[in-house]
Amino acid sequence: MKKNKGKRIERWTPLGIFGLICAVFVTVVAVFPFIYMFLMSFTESRTLRLNLAEVDFTNFENFIYIFQNSGFCRHLLTV
Repeated sequence: MKKNKGKRIERWTPLGIFGLICAVFVTVVAVFPFIYMFLMSFTESRTLRLNLAEVDFTNFENFIYIFQNSGFCRHLLTV
């Protein structure tokens, strides 16, 4: 019989599992607004409610409006 000397078996502790769950939760909460803004940029909706049936990834009207009418590029380039 061989003994495993010096090898340590690491196991998940309850505190480690709780920390992992908290980290995943904070990550989801932090990333969700960016995903929401990205999806809403492809809709013609005038409300804040996201309807996935309205998302059209071939619709760039919102981006065209931003770059042509709002002066976004001018302010972006002057920084």
